[in-house]
Amino acid sequence: MNDKQPSVTPNVLYFHEIMFSLNIASAIIAGLFLNGPRSVVSALFRMEISIQAFLHLRQTDLHLGYLAFFLPATALTLCIWISLRLYSHTRLTQELLRTVAGFASLAAPAVCWLCEAYIGRRRYGWNPLQAIQTYELAVVLVFLTLYLAKKWPIPWWGSILIISLHFAFWFWQFGPYSLLLHYGGPLVLEPIIGLSSTLAWVLYIRRLQHEPRRVAQT
Repeated sequence: MNDKQPSVTPNVLYFHEIMFSLNIASAIIAGLFLNGPRSVVSALFRMEISIQAFLHLRQTDLHLGYLAFFLPATALTLCIWISLRLYSHTRLTQELLRTVAGFASLAAPAVCWLCEAYIGRRRYGWNPLQAIQTYELAVVLVFLTLYLAKKWPIPWWGSILIISLHFAFWFWQFGPYSLLLHYGGPLVLEPIIGLSSTLAWVLYIRRLQHEPRRVAQT
């Protein structure tokens, strides 16, 4: 079923769609890296090594994994974005961009960290239900649910403050040393992708909220 596309500046809409696509794609590839079939992950690393050898690039542990991660993530991003473009006038796509994108952008980095922590620490008795990180994510998602349901009116600066505190917390969890020096591979870039996707979503939502007022005034 087709519906009228919300009147949002094309640049804002495209930016939001691309960042949403990248956020989803990178989360899927991160999940593949963390818990996917070893044969698939090994094939991606062999592809990276072959590309580096073909381009005569130095193979170092510092950069190992980035091509293996971002090449499939870029291809998947393109596929998702093309799908959004093809079905841009449907209600499902509009709802994905309005609601699902918000939840995904706020949750993806946290879910990746929690999965990585669980895989690495479960043998030592680590339980995500006893971790403060799980409850921080839950609280933020409750705030988002209330905001989208219009049951918690909050000024734009309040939204930015909550988002800033949320991502500051997760940047701290991933570790500033890892983020600055790329120690730990491409997964440490998840909070950067998540923050960018969230800001694109906020800009999109702000434009949607302003459009009815503009129409009412004309």
